Amino acid sequence: MLRLEGLKADSPQGWMAAVGVMRILANNNLKPLMSWDRVTPVIHGIDRTQLVNTIDNHRQKDKGIINEIKSLPVNDKGKIHLDFSSGKVNFFSVIEKMSIATNKKLIERDLFQPWKNTDDFVSLGWDPAATKQAATLPGNKAPDSAEHQTNLAGQWLAAESLPITCPNPTQLREYTWVTWGVPLDIDGLYSVIKAQTTKWEGTKYKSLISKNGQLGFFLPSVNC
Repeated sequence: MLRLEGLKADSPQGWMAAVGVMRILANNNLKPLMSWDRVTPVIHGIDRTQLVNTIDNHRQKDKGIINEIKSLPVNDKGKIHLDFSSGKVNFFSVIEKMSIATNKKLIERDLFQPWKNTDDFVSLGWDPAATKQAATLPGNKAPDSAEHQTNLAGQWLAAESLPITCPNPTQLREYTWVTWGVPLDIDGLYSVIKAQTTKWEGTKYKSLISKNGQLGFFLPSVNC
């Protein structure tokens, strides 16, 4: 068993990153299992070195995520439900740049260490802890012009999960997700996420989506 202590289920971005890990492993013909120990994901069937190396090799070689995200359903503005970008922030450009800027050291840090949001990189609004004052308080710089800080590898892993974790567009300004306490493979994980069921010893969370102008971001989560 391998505990991913950096990823936490009560953060939408942390949960998405855990799903992104499983999706990357599956795309590289590996078949580990994942469960959740309360808020911490646990990987079964792979060691730390293989995990980090596989993820970093995928980052360097696989460029298909943009096309996969572009194939997801969009709203009347042409955006997927979890595209909170606005102004100078181009969603797909940020995702492409993340894969270049991330490295093996950052991947290992964000998987296994508490997130401190010290990377100077655009936040996509998925991590409530990374939301800058400028995105929430009046009188500061516009959110798309303010300096950002986030956990770069964690946000990139979250983006890798979007083909699984992004729901169809809706008018609801909220996002819900679930964990599971029993080890599941990628197919089981996909089924549980789509069903939004907690019957597999899991917990359901919800984050409201707030906005300043047109820039969106998640508020801290609550248990459903």
